[in-house]
Amino acid sequence: MLDSIGDDHGAIDLLFNRFENQVVGLPNQGKANLGEVTFFYPGFPLRLYALRVNNRSDLVVLFNGGVKSASTTQASKDLNLKWREACQFARRIEEALQDREISIDLKKQENTS
Repeated sequence: MLDSIGDDHGAIDLLFNRFENQVVGLPNQGKANLGEVTFFYPGFPLRLYALRVNNRSDLVVLFNGGVKSASTTQASKDLNLKWREACQFARRIEEALQDREISIDLKKQENTS
């Protein structure tokens, strides 16, 4: 999935649809068909958290995750802490962007492929 996001399709809405407050949980919810590839993870126990900066499909910050050991993130002892940390970091990043403490320089983007 990360190769597909990083190399092929970017952080498109279809793959970033598990909204959990300030972050998005990966993998995606439900089936996602992209050409010949289907992304479908029913009952998949691992979560990774991400922030799509300014909802862009080409700028993503990845955070920690872990095993979802209960029916909800909040009830999953170890995962709950990772999720709360990700939400706090995402909030700080968005505030820093808004306050112009962090800036995105679109002119210096380079294609390294």
